[in-house]
Order: sequence, then C-alpha cells, then structure tokens
Amino acid sequence: MKRYNALSSSLLLITISGLNLFAPQGAIAQSPTPSIDDLCPAGTESVALNVVGGEGTTVEKTPRNPTFPIPLPGPLPSITIRDNFNTDWAIPTTEIYQKYVIAIAPEDTDDYDIEVNLKYGDDEHDEIYDRRSTDLTEGEVFLITAEPRQDLQPYQVNVRVGDEAIGNRYTAAVVGCRTSATPPPPLVERGTCMRLMVVGGRDEQNTVEKRISVPTVTGPFGIGVRNNWNTDWIVPVPQQFRSFIAMIDAIDEDGSSDYDIELNLKYNDDTSDEIFDQDEQRISTDEPLRIDARPRADNQPYQVNVFVGGVDHVGDRYQASVYGCY
Repeated sequence: MKRYNALSSSLLLITISGLNLFAPQGAIAQSPTPSIDDLCPAGTESVALNVVGGEGTTVEKTPRNPTFPIPLPGPLPSITIRDNFNTDWAIPTTEIYQKYVIAIAPEDTDDYDIEVNLKYGDDEHDEIYDRRSTDLTEGEVFLITAEPRQDLQPYQVNVRVGDEAIGNRYTAAVVGCRTSATPPPPLVERGTCMRLMVVGGRDEQNTVEKRISVPTVTGPFGIGVRNNWNTDWIVPVPQQFRSFIAMIDAIDEDGSSDYDIELNLKYNDDTSDEIFDQDEQRISTDEPLRIDARPRADNQPYQVNVFVGGVDHVGDRYQASVYGCY
C-alpha cells in the first residue's frame, strides 16, 4: 500500500506514480496528492462526476448522529431515521466507463465505516466495498476502485461514510475512467423503436400485465403502504432515444375501464419529469392509450415509470409496454 501527501481541499487532485489502482474489484490504497488524470490507467481519461443534489464534483461532510423526525398527526406517522451518511454521484448516460475511482480524504486520523455501491436501472446495486472501522490517516487520500457490470452501466455511485466516522470531517470525490475515444452509440434508423425491459421482470420481459391491487398497510408500526400501481422500465446506456412511447391496454371483461395514470422519466440526479398525469382516464381494448414522452435535451433518463392505479379502480386489469425510439 503506497502513501501520498495531503489533498487540495477545493478539488481532489491526486498525482500518483507507480500505483496500480486497477487490480481487483474494490482494491484500495492510501495515497499522496495526485493529478486527476493519473487516477485512470493508460489509454483512458478521467472524468470527475457531479454530486447529486449538490454543486460541483466534491463533497465535504461531517457525519452526524441520526435524528428521528417528530411523528405527524394522523394514521401514518413519520418515524424515518435521517442522517447525512450517504452521497451519490451521477453517471452521465451518454458515456461508458470501464472503472470508477472513489477518493476519500479524512481531516482526522481515525476509524471510519465506509460503503461503496454501484446503483443500476434495474433497481439493484453492486456492493463494492463495505468495511467497518477502516483506518484512515489525516493527510492521506483513501482510494477505492469499482468496476461496473459488463451488460449494464450504473446510473449512480453511492458512497456511505458514517457510524464510526461521526464527528470526523472528510472530503470525497468520484472519477469515471473511459476510453479516450469513446465510440458513439450504433447508428439506428431514425423512427425505429425498441422495447424496453421491465425492472424486476423475468428474463427479458418487456410487457407487464397487472390487476390493480388493494393498498395494504405494512411495517411494525403500520407506517407503510404497499400496492402494485407502479412499474419501471430500464433505459439502457448508452442508447440515445429521441422519445419514448408507453402503450396501455385494458383487458377487462367489458372491454373498457377508467384508470388513474401517470408517466414519469427518472434521471440520475434524483429528479424526474412528469409527462402525463390524468385521473379517470378511459381505456378500451379497441383504443389503447398511447403516451409520448421526450427526454431532456442534455440527459437521458435511467428509467421510465408508469403508474396505473387508484382506489376506485381496484380489480381492473391492464397490460403495458414501453418503447424507446431513435
């Protein structure tokens, strides 16, 4: 394990020489202040990722003790535990990265509890690093490397620093490593569309068929509500779609029914665009509902969310599919 000097507080600049950062998944090192370009192996370039919900590429934090919000009046009190342990970095949807480097610079020599996860559009995550009482040294940068799946790119890198680290200030940043000349997505004839895969579906399922369920209250204190009204579809990276189409068909015995329907595009900065929101939308087997959605000019969503439900429509059946169009 090699050791390096302290880091610049404004930007994690690290000038590493002779350090192999890209051996096994989750390899770690403590290192002196290197240039960002030296964090990635030869033949790739380093790209500093942006902090979700923040400004810039670097976060400075002091983990604090979790707090419990005051319960709200009513049948569903809020007792969620709040802390500032987690930070996410957004991964651009137009790029393919071969590696990620997570850099953590402590201001105090102490033990830190650290976790790193790659978050994917199929609502799953890969745990890259999870170690309690990680010994960090003031003035030394702690590095963790992460490699994505071969068949799916993550949309965020999550870093959790907490528990043992409460009260200890640190700075963190994440760098993506991509080939210097990333090839553009394959050219596809304009106007053609491809079916998107259902999140949590079986095999390569692209169509969902559901009967709207009765909401149920869950949890030890009865604070959760569960239903089957939401379905998500994965937007594969680095495909660049000009638009999306959702098709929703009624499959009730009488051939038509009313539904509460929403469509949202979900982005890697934890925001979403509401494209469609209509209560008591009539759909028939002869006239399925088509919803067209355009993504932001500078960003592709990582999921398309379709909501079909409503207490007044419990028991109604429908099927839905989503397409990405070039």
